[in-house]
Order: sequence, then structure tokens, then C-alpha cells
Amino acid sequence: MISRSLAALLLVLPTAAACNDGGVTTKDSARLIAASGSHVVVAASSETETPGLGCGGGGDPRLGPSVLFVSDDSGVHFDRVMPEDARPLTRIGVKDGIFYGLAQDEGSFAIVTSADGRSWTQVATHEGESHDLSITSTGIAVAHATGVMTSADGITWLDHAIGQGLYSPSVAQVGDQVVVSMALSGTLHIGSHGEWVSRTVPSMTSIWELIPVDGAVLATGTASYDGGPTVFTIARIDLANDTTPTYVEGYTTRSVVTPAGLLDYTGYLAPINGTVVGALEQFIEPFQSAMVDGQHVQLLRDGKVATSLDGGHTFGAPVALPISSVEE
Repeated sequence: MISRSLAALLLVLPTAAACNDGGVTTKDSARLIAASGSHVVVAASSETETPGLGCGGGGDPRLGPSVLFVSDDSGVHFDRVMPEDARPLTRIGVKDGIFYGLAQDEGSFAIVTSADGRSWTQVATHEGESHDLSITSTGIAVAHATGVMTSADGITWLDHAIGQGLYSPSVAQVGDQVVVSMALSGTLHIGSHGEWVSRTVPSMTSIWELIPVDGAVLATGTASYDGGPTVFTIARIDLANDTTPTYVEGYTTRSVVTPAGLLDYTGYLAPINGTVVGALEQFIEPFQSAMVDGQHVQLLRDGKVATSLDGGHTFGAPVALPISSVEE
């Protein structure tokens, strides 16, 4: 079983480069995608691989300086940009035409913004490590090791302490409610108007990710029904009342809701019909990141961007990013 922390690590850290036993190789590793109108931004980092890595003599290369690939024509062409702020972005999203990112540093993180994806400005900072980013029409929320930071306008930020040592927390926003969970726990922390309450999700033993959908929240992770074996599951939780959640078994790592259904980064898709989430089935090849804007869906896969104009049902030919790779 892959834990939430390992699943997140696999999505955030660069993919290990090919076997190199002859010299030092520096190559861009693309991880995240977001779009605002015709502007598309792919967040990456420049990774350095030393001899032996991938050849039985080491592990993943270290997370290097930030690199951005920016398109002003909806992903037809991309420019490679080396931003002044070298901190790599670990999450990225859009609100009201503005890009928001989480920039991780040694011992702290920053929330940064950009109008065009090329130049970025720091708007808030916090000690520790950031874990998750939620952006909706009502606001922005960032989960970190001790709580969650929230903002309605991206300018003024409040920090809500929930507890020490939140393990790999996730955050979602449903209306005016902020929902926080953490791996190895089936408990939700729900905040509204400055007050927080805890709610246990029946049978859930671990929550890896929270996904808002139609006034409810989907919780992915593991569950044990009536003392039975632990299974992978997706629970749909209605926050407006105490109705028992509905469950569907299936393994997910990180998912997005598209018009075609719940699309997981493993390439599996679960149809959504009203309040019912269907079974996960293999749909496309795995990918690293996705963005959804109405019927417009873009996938980042192995340094290429594929676009769908029909809600994620079909995708056009992928566009290759101008990846830089230098061997010394």
C-alpha cells in the first residue's frame, strides 16, 4: 500500500533521471500545470544528477532551482523561464486570473503570485513545510504542519492553528467551510467563521486527499468496514448534515474532478452521476499533473502537455516543452 506521504512525494519530487555513469547531467523536471485564459504555466525544477544515480549508486536527484514553462497561446508554444525566485514551486493554481504558488525553502514556505506566470511576488510566508493548496471562488487555503492559512482575496492572510505535527495534511473548501484532514486519521477538521469542529468519517482509517464536489467533499484513502480488512476507498461526505457517507472501493493517488469524472493521476477514471461516484477503471496513461477549467482540461505527462476541449473525454496531440538537458 502506498501511503499518502509517499504518494505526495512521488508527485512533488522530480522523476529519477536515466542511468548516468559518465558525468554530471542537469535536466528540467516538469511537475505541475495551471492555466488562466490563454496563459498556461508549467512549474518545474532544474535537477542535477551525479554519476551513480540511477545506476545502483544513489537515489532521486535533489530538488533544484525553479524553472517555469509559460505559454501565452493556450499551450501551443511554451517559453522556458528562469525566475528570479529560485525556490521550487510545490503547488500551483489560479484564482480570478492570478496564479498562486507554494514556494518551499529550507525551514519555511512562501505563497507567491503572478499575473502572467513569468514574474512572481511573495504575499505571505510561514515556518515549516506546506502540504496542500485549495483554490475556489470563495478563497484560498494552504495546509501546513500545524494548521491552515486562509485568504479571501489573496492579500490578507489568517493562520488557523489546528494542532502540532499534522501529518501530511490535505485541505479543501466547500462554500464558506474549510476542511482539513491528515493521513493516518479518519477525522475531518471543519472551520467556518473562525470556529472549528472535528468530525469522524465512519470506517475511514486514513485520508490522503480531500476533493470538493457539488457541495460535498470526496475523501480518498483507506477504510475498514465492520472490522474487516483495510481497503482503498473513496468516501463522499455531505458537510451540510450528518448523513452516512457513501463509499466506493478503489485506489487513488491524487485526483481532479473533470466533466468526464474523477480522474486520478494513475490514469484511472471514475464517472460521477449526481451524488454517486462510480467504479475506477483504466482510462488513459498516468500523468504528473492536470488543470481543469470548464470543458478545458490539460494534462502534463513526461515533459509534454496534452489538451482536451471536451471535458477530458479525448485529448489532442501533446506539445513538447522546451526541456533543457546538459551533460558535463
